[in-house]
Amino acid sequence: MMFVILCCLTDMADAGVKCFFLGNNTDFEHLRTVETKACPCALCVKKGMNVSMNILIVDDNKFARFSLKSMLSDITAGDCAVLEAANGMEMIEICSTDKPGIAFVDVNMLLPDGKTAIRKCQELSSETYFVILTGSNDFSYARQCVSLNIFAYVQKPVECGQLQEIYRKLSDSISHDRHLHNLRFQAKCIQLFYALSEAGFDEADGIEYEYEYFRSVKREFLGAMFFIDCANPVSYSNVYKSLFNGLNGFFDSLLEKNYNYATFPFEEAPLTFILGGTRIDVGMIRARLQVICEQAALFTGNSRAANLFCIFTASENIVELIKQYAEIGKNKFLRLGLSPSSVTGPDIFDESERAFLQRVQDILNSYAVGDELAFSRTLDHISANVKSVCPPVLEAAASNISFITGHNVERDSVKAFCESLRLMASGFFRSNRKTTDKTHMVMEYIDKNYMRDISINEIAGQLGLTPNYLSRVFRDKKQMRFIDYLTSVRIMNAKKILSRTPDISIKNLALKVGYYSPRYFSSVFKKATGLYPSEFNKK
Repeated sequence: MMFVILCCLTDMADAGVKCFFLGNNTDFEHLRTVETKACPCALCVKKGMNVSMNILIVDDNKFARFSLKSMLSDITAGDCAVLEAANGMEMIEICSTDKPGIAFVDVNMLLPDGKTAIRKCQELSSETYFVILTGSNDFSYARQCVSLNIFAYVQKPVECGQLQEIYRKLSDSISHDRHLHNLRFQAKCIQLFYALSEAGFDEADGIEYEYEYFRSVKREFLGAMFFIDCANPVSYSNVYKSLFNGLNGFFDSLLEKNYNYATFPFEEAPLTFILGGTRIDVGMIRARLQVICEQAALFTGNSRAANLFCIFTASENIVELIKQYAEIGKNKFLRLGLSPSSVTGPDIFDESERAFLQRVQDILNSYAVGDELAFSRTLDHISANVKSVCPPVLEAAASNISFITGHNVERDSVKAFCESLRLMASGFFRSNRKTTDKTHMVMEYIDKNYMRDISINEIAGQLGLTPNYLSRVFRDKKQMRFIDYLTSVRIMNAKKILSRTPDISIKNLALKVGYYSPRYFSSVFKKATGLYPSEFNKK
C-alpha cells in the first residue's frame, strides 16, 4: 500500500493538509482526509498534466535510476529535465543549485542517509516536493515520512502506472502552488507600488511593512510601462483588452520557469507590469513583448488600430525599480520618438532629442485641450531652437502625430515638420472639445464612487475618452493629478465619518472610503492630515 501526503506549500494560513491512502489495486482505492479546507482559488483548476521543472532521482543503484528516468521521460513527454544523484552529498548539491520541483529519494542510501539529506535539502530548496523510495514494507517508514512532510512514500519496484498517478498529483500541486505564490507576489508588488506612489517615489521612509516581503525574496526584477496612442476610444478599449490578455497569457507560461509577475494600471500609463525571477532572460522577454504589442495593435486585422509602445527597466532592488517607473512615467513623451510596437529601455535618446520630443508632447497636449495659443508658441520654439533632429526620431514623431490626429505631417526636415503643422492648425481646433464639462463630470463621478476601487481607465470608458487624454485634461484644468483629487475626496469623507462615528474601527473606516488595507489607509490619512485616524478625534 502506498502512503501519499498532499499539502499546499504556501504562506496562506488556511492551507490545509490532505492525507489519503492509495492501494495498488484501484478497486481498493479509498480516501481518508485528516484535515482539509477548501481552496477558494479558481487557479487550482488544472491547465495540463505536464509542468516544466527539474526532477531529481536519488538512488545509489545505477539501474534503478535508469529505470525510473526512462519512465519519467515517457510520462513527462520530455517537458522536464531529469537529474541524477548517486548519494546524499550529490543530492544536497543539486538541490542547492538546480532547485528541483520533485525529488525521488531512496532513504537507504549513504553519505548521508536519505532522511538526513532530505532535511538538509528542505532548507536549501523549500519548494521541492519529496517522494521517498524504499524496498522496505515496514510502515514505520511512513510515519517518519509524515514528520518530514514528504509528499509520497513508494515501495520498490515502482510500477509505471503508479508513477504516472503520483506525477499527475504532483503536477497539480506544483501548478496550484505557483499560482498562489504569484497571487501573493502580485499583492505585495501593488501594495509597495502605491505606498511609494503616495510617498512621492523619492521617499522610502515609512514603507518598511510593504517592503518586508521582498527582503526575503532573492529576485531580479524587470518592469515595463505600456503606452497606447489611439484617437478612437472604442479601439483603445479593444487594444487594451488584447494587450492585457496577451501579457497575462505569456506571464502565466513563465510561472513554470519560476518567474512571478504583477500587472496593474498607473496614472501615467494604462498598463504596467513587474516581473521577478532568479535569472531574467531579458532578450527572450523583450522579443515576446514585441510580438504581443504588434498583435494587440492589429486586433482588427491588418489595419493598425493603435500605436503601442513599451519602455522597460531592470533592477535587483524592487524599490529602485519602482522609482525608475516613476521617471519613465514623467518622460512618457519619449514614446513619440519610437516606431510602433517598440520595446526598449528609457536611455536611447540624447539630451537634444529628449527636448524635441518633450515639445512634440506639448503639441499633442495643446491639441487635446484645444489651446491654439500654446500650440503656436510650441511651434515657434521648435522653429527657433531646433535646427535638426536625427531622421529616425523626426520620422517617428511625425508619424505618431499623424496617427493620433488623422492629419499628415511632413518629416523631411524640422522646417517642413513645423510648416505642415501650421498649415493644419485651423483644422486641429475646429472640433475643440469642451474640456471644462469633462472635468466636472470626472469630479462628479469621483464624488459618487470614491468608496469603490475606481481608476482613470474606468471613468474614461464611461465618458468615451482615452485615459491619457482625460488624465491630461483633468490635470490641466484642476492643476492636480486625478489620484490626488481622488485621495482628497476620500480623506475628506473619512474625516466626516470619524466626526459622526468616533468609535468606528480603522478597518471599516478604510473600506467605507475605498481602501482595502487599513495600514495603507492610515499612512495616507496621516500624510494628508498630520494625524492617524485613531488620533483625529483626540486633537
